[in-house]
Amino acid sequence: MKWIYVVENTLEKHTASQTHVLEFCQALAKIDEVILISQKNPSTFPRVEGYGYLPINPIQIRPHNMGDMLNTIKAFFYVNRQIKINQPDVIYTRATSFGIGSLISARINNIPVILEVNGNWEDEHRLVLKHLSFPKQQFVGFINTLRGHSLNIACRIAGRLIVVTPNIAKFLIQKRISNKKKILVVPNGVNVERFVPLNKKVCKDSLGLQSDVDYIGFIGSLSVWQGVEDLILAYSKLPQELQTKFHLLIVGDGPEYKRCNDISGQLKLGNSVIFTGAQPYLSIPQYIGACSVLVAPMKPRPCSPLKIYEYMACARPIIASNIEDLKFIEKQGVGVLFSPGDIDDFAEKLQIVLNISEDKKMEIGECARQLVEANHSWDGVVQTIRQYIISELTT
Repeated sequence: MKWIYVVENTLEKHTASQTHVLEFCQALAKIDEVILISQKNPSTFPRVEGYGYLPINPIQIRPHNMGDMLNTIKAFFYVNRQIKINQPDVIYTRATSFGIGSLISARINNIPVILEVNGNWEDEHRLVLKHLSFPKQQFVGFINTLRGHSLNIACRIAGRLIVVTPNIAKFLIQKRISNKKKILVVPNGVNVERFVPLNKKVCKDSLGLQSDVDYIGFIGSLSVWQGVEDLILAYSKLPQELQTKFHLLIVGDGPEYKRCNDISGQLKLGNSVIFTGAQPYLSIPQYIGACSVLVAPMKPRPCSPLKIYEYMACARPIIASNIEDLKFIEKQGVGVLFSPGDIDDFAEKLQIVLNISEDKKMEIGECARQLVEANHSWDGVVQTIRQYIISELTT
């Protein structure tokens, strides 16, 4: 089978979106022919392994939202041309802001089109607006309304939808954007060959971290829905002896980076909180390996965060928000959940996990690794989606 995978935005920065797309394509290329089409910034370009790549050189104007709208028009003509040249069996595209051009092109050419939806955009937009003030809040609210309409249209144009959580499927059904028969739920995956258990001391030494300190780790984008502010507040409530023994390692960048850094400063946490900024994807297993426990303090919203599966693959215990899509963490015995937004409960659960013996942490980690290998490899994710598409093409 021949695929064209379209992402109508850039993949130049290391984000969860980039990881998802590139790992998916790499796993798919083991069994099928794949061409990835996305925007390209000439200064940077992600590593390609086993699949083809075609760039849509973006229209870069301000405000960038206008550029997004123009780029989807450009994507329509570009993908239309590539369909005629490459004659794919399926167009697979990722839901992005105003990205409907490739979907329309596929439908015009009678090519089956699958849309991947990775979040509830209404929840995401609501969380973003909370931290903005007038008049920016009004402007962003207007743009987000347009985005919402565009994503709604994209879901309706697509023949079938792939979503990463049951709650996203529920959202689409409740909004009458799609129906149950057109949706397949497939959680995110992890590269189990790249993310493996590593020796903690070796990782700390290679990263220049203190060998006599243990680390609580957060790895990911510093977006408002990631809850990093809550993590810092909870950490500040730990007894001094635990803050001396365990430092907080925050790996990543994003719109909340400065605010979180400022909060750490205001709480006078000093060198016990480390912000590394964005790090190369290939070094992420080392950062996870350097930590004793990992944290995912997500705000309430449908999610299937890549970090959870990366943490599990590296055999580390997890502390996460008690939201619907993360309840399996406690049920499967791979971590502990706290009430989202309850800083005292977060600090209490954090303290409980930190005080677990090293042997018990290893036992929890081994259980997590086994679960990921069995259920959440990218190879397994690709096979599930591929079989679904084949069944749809033959009915």
